[in-house]
Amino acid sequence: MVEGGIETTASSDKLETVLSRSYESPKELDDIDVLDNSDEKQASSVKPVSIPSLFQFATKLDIMLNLAGFLFSCATGAVMPVMTYVLSGMLSVVARYETQLSKENLDEANHYLDSKIRYYCLWIFILGIIMWVLAFCLNACWAIAAENQGLRVRKLYYESIMRQNVGWFDTIKTGELTTRITNDVNLFQDGIGEKFGFVFMNIAGFITALVIAFVKGWKLAFICLCVVPFIIAAGGLLEAGVSRMFIFVQERTAAAGAIVEEAVSGIRTVMAFNGQAREIKRYDDIINESYRQSVK
Repeated sequence: MVEGGIETTASSDKLETVLSRSYESPKELDDIDVLDNSDEKQASSVKPVSIPSLFQFATKLDIMLNLAGFLFSCATGAVMPVMTYVLSGMLSVVARYETQLSKENLDEANHYLDSKIRYYCLWIFILGIIMWVLAFCLNACWAIAAENQGLRVRKLYYESIMRQNVGWFDTIKTGELTTRITNDVNLFQDGIGEKFGFVFMNIAGFITALVIAFVKGWKLAFICLCVVPFIIAAGGLLEAGVSRMFIFVQERTAAAGAIVEEAVSGIRTVMAFNGQAREIKRYDDIINESYRQSVK
């Protein structure tokens, strides 16, 4: 490399030199790690961004869609406990019907059961239609906004890569870049899409259920609240473990993509030195390591 970013050696010649040196020294090749220690330290030192920063690429239209999705999420979450309350009323009707049968009031019991079951079935049908419409609007708003932002991030990602100096590409594996521009952005899209709306839906459902529980039986509601701190603590521990696992899996997936890119781009050299089995072993080692971490 000379000043001005002009490369003096063709990339294909450089690749053949590296591969030929590797295949001449099998032990050295076995010791190669796609992610060296500096990369792992750099990955572990990356700090997560705040939730508002996830939406920094959103336009006014995306923000409006997110706000609409937020309202639909809260409404959907509030309907779910109401439907459960209606179902409990239907079960109470069946229990009372059994009581009236024991008193030998057959006609009165049948009339009571028929009228009440029709009433509750109508409410369940209405709530089901409302919930279906709200859930459709919820998914549509969050999905459209996430798709728009994901497309924008991909374009900015690619533009940023194209603006880098030539020397920067000597320190970055091209296969890793192509893998990350797909997998990482897909995860980003999932995080700000329907799953983000499900968070508000579950919170709204919890609050609505709590209100109904205190109205119908505050003593039992207080007893049930005793286990909430343990549920929150367990959820926090699970979230911490899953976050570390996702970071590790993403790093290994990118490394596997880099191996494939290197092998395919230099397939003639790989074939010339009979290194197919060695390349397959390198790829399998990375994939198996990612698989073991995912299973945990």
